[in-house]
Amino acid sequence: MTGGCPTGKAQVADNPDGIVCDYTVMVGNPPDAPLLVPAVTRVIARTGKPPGALTADRGYGQAAVEHDLAALGVARVAIPRKGRAGPTRQAVEHERGFRRLVKWRTGCEGRISQLKHRFGWAHTLLDGLQGAQIWCGYGGACPQPRQGPGLLAAKHGKAARRS
Repeated sequence: MTGGCPTGKAQVADNPDGIVCDYTVMVGNPPDAPLLVPAVTRVIARTGKPPGALTADRGYGQAAVEHDLAALGVARVAIPRKGRAGPTRQAVEHERGFRRLVKWRTGCEGRISQLKHRFGWAHTLLDGLQGAQIWCGYGGACPQPRQGPGLLAAKHGKAARRS
């Protein structure tokens, strides 16, 4: 995040349909792991239920984070750990479901890239942290109107109209 805000970090949480469920903008480069549980808590507050599965990159990979997510009711967690994994952890990380979620997360990187390059998350034109938060909020909402009609039509078993 650059522009009117000092260099910072944006964290985004999306669902399998690519809808942004939560985002956070921070100044500086805080560690990733402590940011995940509060983000999931906000998603649960908005949706009324915990996510069925959750995946993130290695920066979030700590045993305490996985324990806290399980306590929140997240059924499957696929977060690779930092460093070399022991035999027990290797067995977990080589399971089919774990690998599948990690591959899905790789696809999420494309959505994040799209938010940065197509919807203005790379540079904000508004000043300060509050300006960057507003800018990212509008940037995260921009792709939603295009996805909404198709998702609603699929839910009701109808073909989506292209405009």
